Amino acid sequence: MKKFVCILLVSMLCIATALCCVGCAKPSMKSLIVGVDQFYFQNMPQFQIDMTEYVNDNGAEITYVATSDNECVEPSVDGTKILAKAKGDGTAIVTIDAMVGGSVALSLEWEIVLRPCKTVVCVGDSLTHGAGRYNEAYPVFLQEYLGESTRVVNCGLDGANITGFGGHGKTHQYINLTSGANQQYRTSIVSQPDIIVIMLGTNDATGWKDAEATYYQEFCKLIESYQEQCPNAQIVLVVSPPTLNPNGYNIPNDVIKANVNPIQRQLAEEYELVSIDMRELFETHEGGYEQFFVDDGVHFNVPGAQFVAQEVANVLWTL
Repeated sequence: MKKFVCILLVSMLCIATALCCVGCAKPSMKSLIVGVDQFYFQNMPQFQIDMTEYVNDNGAEITYVATSDNECVEPSVDGTKILAKAKGDGTAIVTIDAMVGGSVALSLEWEIVLRPCKTVVCVGDSLTHGAGRYNEAYPVFLQEYLGESTRVVNCGLDGANITGFGGHGKTHQYINLTSGANQQYRTSIVSQPDIIVIMLGTNDATGWKDAEATYYQEFCKLIESYQEQCPNAQIVLVVSPPTLNPNGYNIPNDVIKANVNPIQRQLAEEYELVSIDMRELFETHEGGYEQFFVDDGVHFNVPGAQFVAQEVANVLWTL
């Protein structure tokens, strides 16, 4: 189902007062369109206008009738609320008639413009998901930086890895379709992404003794799965950032740097993917990167999540 940006323009033609007095209105009147509100939707988007904000019934019994001149918007009436469901791209004029005693006392026009919005899915482990601080995860800030014309979906999974080896506590191979815990991979597909940002590999470093043999091949499977399932999506591969040494999860920063990162760079080149070298960005950051982590030395604090989000946004703006 498409996602939509709805630019809703609603107004009233003010005649003597800010609210129209329908109960004493004899001739029908038309509104003008002023003001802008923005709405963003997925699946079957629905939005509404409350007519009591615009119409003073003056004690009269009013019923409303709503019609649309374009099937991209399906209007309906719920008491004093006019509901509109977006059905596709396009522009529609929704006419709302306020009926008193079987006659039209007031007629309003509601212009609705619908266009697709871009969807970005962020694939990864707890560095993406947020590790219990989900409102401070980097995709939250990425949504803020990219603005309302883009929908960011956090498809991170705590404990996720590429190979099925490595991690702390319960771990999950991200693409393992037989894993009931891995709903995030499915969500990343059904979200119909325009851009897929992948940052996976930190957990594999802890099990590198076993992960080394299959990391490259399993990462290829993940990339090719997205290319098959989301052929129109652009894949952005993020080279995993460093961890502090020591850290609370015994994730070896030297293994990430010497083993995981080179394979990520190789894959980006071989598949001709847009890449963001987060390790390099961390290591060359003025003032050092130690400031970007919570006490465990692995997960991002707010400045760290904001830094990652800003660097990702800088690249996505160019796509």
